[in-house]
This record gives sequence, C-alpha cells and structure tokens, in this order.
Amino acid sequence: EGAVTLRAMWNGERLHVEVTDQGGARPMPWDPDMPGRGLRAVSVLAEDWGVRRLDDDGRASWFDLDGATG
Repeated sequence: EGAVTLRAMWNGERLHVEVTDQGGARPMPWDPDMPGRGLRAVSVLAEDWGVRRLDDDGRASWFDLDGATG
C-alpha cells in the first residue's frame, strides 16, 4: 500500500539506486533458500546493497553499482 519511490543517483563513480515504500514488513536479509530472483540478482551484480527502516515506518531497499568498466 502507499506510494513507491525510485531514486537513482550517479556520483561519478557509482550508481546508487533506492526504492522506498510504506511496507510494514520488517526488512529481511536475503535468504538463498527463498524463492524469487530479485535480491539474488542484486547480490551478484551490486557492489553493496541493503534494506533500512525509515522514520515513518517505511523501508528503503538500495544497491550500488560500480561505474568502472574493463
């Protein structure tokens, strides 16, 4: 329920992507035994990623991609 916001920010070296929502579920670390490929793909491709609680009972899922090539 509620709004979902996607933000992408480039700092010249990394792309930081963050999705926020008002989900009431507690943020959970990725479990390789759970179905779904979203966080599995993020964990393989991203330099860093995580989930954090927001002050208004929402959550933010984020990941960073390295901009370096070859």
